[in-house]
Amino acid sequence: MHKNTRIVFSLIAVALLCGAKTAHAAPIEFVLEGIGSGELNDVAFTDEAFVITATGDTDNRTAYFNGFTIVNDTAQITFANLNGGAPIDFTIPTTINANTEFDGVSFGNDDVEFDIALLFDPQLDGFELLTSLPTITASGFLSDYGGTHQTSAGDLFFNDSEPTLRFTATVIPEPASLALLGLGGVVMLKRRRG
Repeated sequence: MHKNTRIVFSLIAVALLCGAKTAHAAPIEFVLEGIGSGELNDVAFTDEAFVITATGDTDNRTAYFNGFTIVNDTAQITFANLNGGAPIDFTIPTTINANTEFDGVSFGNDDVEFDIALLFDPQLDGFELLTSLPTITASGFLSDYGGTHQTSAGDLFFNDSEPTLRFTATVIPEPASLALLGLGGVVMLKRRRG
């Protein structure tokens, strides 16, 4: 590849990357894992491992008196031994909340004031639902005050408990950002071969 062509590709990549950094909206995925007891479709379960996966958009983040919240675009829960291990959709609006006063995050039902699962840890200090966050493992709460939650497999209810919970947040690169990364890789390969 001609030297001037490489320079042009490099300048285009830099310009596109700079433009991508100014965008504020980004898809974000939240994962909350633990072990809990309760009922699914009126059938009791005990000490079931579960994973809640929720996705939202940082552009839809709103502030409340001591933190931030995002209404999830999608939310599912998967149990190790229930529903054949297949994901179960929440069929009601759900939220992810960051409590900046108490360094906490929670997953809740948008229709009630109480959350289903809560986790507090000093590592959450400054987390405002805008960035990726490596997995944090800490004592948490599953709350029956969150009430019954409608899902594609029937109503879900968690008993009050204080299990260890794990929480992760991952900002998902948009297709344009992935394309830019690929273009940068091509430029680097061409440069290495040239």
